[in-house]
Amino acid sequence: MPLQQVPLHPSQHELTTLLAQQAARVPDAVALRYEGTEVTYRTLHERSNQLAHYLQRRGVKANKLVPVCVERSVNMLVAILGILKAGAAYVPIDPEYPEENIRCLLEDTGAYVMISSSYGRRNIPKDIAVSVILLDHIPDIFSNEPISDPGHIPQPHDAAYMLYTAGVTGHPKGVTVDHKNLLHHLTARITELSIHEYSVIAFTAPYITEAAVWQMLAALACGGTTIIYPDHVMLNTAAFIRAVDRHGVTLLELAPSHLATLLGENTGATLKQLEYLLVAGEAVSGALLEQWFNHPAYSRIPVVNTYCPGREKSIVM
Repeated sequence: MPLQQVPLHPSQHELTTLLAQQAARVPDAVALRYEGTEVTYRTLHERSNQLAHYLQRRGVKANKLVPVCVERSVNMLVAILGILKAGAAYVPIDPEYPEENIRCLLEDTGAYVMISSSYGRRNIPKDIAVSVILLDHIPDIFSNEPISDPGHIPQPHDAAYMLYTAGVTGHPKGVTVDHKNLLHHLTARITELSIHEYSVIAFTAPYITEAAVWQMLAALACGGTTIIYPDHVMLNTAAFIRAVDRHGVTLLELAPSHLATLLGENTGATLKQLEYLLVAGEAVSGALLEQWFNHPAYSRIPVVNTYCPGREKSIVM
């Protein structure tokens, strides 16, 4: 079967259209895996469409900011895709942030509606004037919404998401990325790493970071699979790398400190399906790379260094 790859002309497409095309092409293929749960393209597409319809009825539209405060889960992706399909921009907020930090971010966005979960709701200020949609509320409030496409096609310069950085003053600063740059970023990753419909990408980065964007969405744009790893699995290096091996992950991104821990343990994992290892977040030493390339099981796997202070850079070794 020929590989299905994303078109390499972002100006002619936008992400939600690509996702809808994959849902129509491979509806029963696995889009997401999380802790033993598999979600097909059809289910993900229809569920996020329902959320998008509900958000639109609440007045959400282009360039509106919708915060997301959800733990790593399938609902995290449903929320992000639903917001994008509604035409708005998502703003990821770590549910582990203290209440006052969350208050500061919510006030800065000017949002009147946000998406969370029972877990994420704990640290959201009770007195803030933001309507909170709980995705794990049973019965949920948007299950009767249509499963059809919401009909909004984002324009290239419409906001897609906003990430907060510390900024030069140390105070949170929101940086907005539009749909044009989102798709350029995904297309660059897809081209560089030859991502296709059989790709299996490990989603390991904190979703409040730039790295999470391609880890979450690149496989979905191509008909591949995104595996969401919960924090408790990633904190156990041996269990995590055995899970990566068992799941047939083809693309894995790690910080050098985690790579060093991995190489220091006898996990028994061969990573036979891994096509690329990406190292990011901090500088990687020559000694650590030498250890990788001298490993009997891993020496065949290319390393892509994506770390560069101040900007992203990719070097295949």
